[in-house]
Amino acid sequence: MDYPIFESEAPIQKDSFDKFTKEEVELYFNWYTGHIDERIEYLQKYIQRDDILIKLDFSVESLIPVWEWYEKKIVVEHYTRRELKKEAKKYPDWLREEILSDDTKISVNTLAICDDLAIYFAEVIRRNNLEHIYWGYYTKPKNRMSVNEPVLLGFVIMQWSVLASK
Repeated sequence: MDYPIFESEAPIQKDSFDKFTKEEVELYFNWYTGHIDERIEYLQKYIQRDDILIKLDFSVESLIPVWEWYEKKIVVEHYTRRELKKEAKKYPDWLREEILSDDTKISVNTLAICDDLAIYFAEVIRRNNLEHIYWGYYTKPKNRMSVNEPVLLGFVIMQWSVLASK
């Protein structure tokens, strides 16, 4: 069974987050964070289909068996030069060279699972650091990595508080 691509359900479809308006950023952020529990629940059910007992309980320890399970799910595919060129056109110039450099790529299904694993990993970090870490986004500068995307914020505050306590 193919793993559903979370992003395909998004209320806004654009080729780049940096093209989002402020209203679109807010709409996308609310949609994304509003589906976190649902995506983790889907991942849990998908893992159980393999008759593997891994409890996604948001403990740091749960990351080890989840990763061991995922490693067995990774599928690498080979692409023709034509397929690579077609795929590269979807991405910004700075990423095209990387795409064209190798004819082996991780499968779309593997990446779809990885999206939900990333959400779970982020939630493990957030739920174990509720005083400092939270979901958010930033809108400037436009050339910053992950601009307008849902990301975990608060690491700087946590870092400074740790340093201050030493």
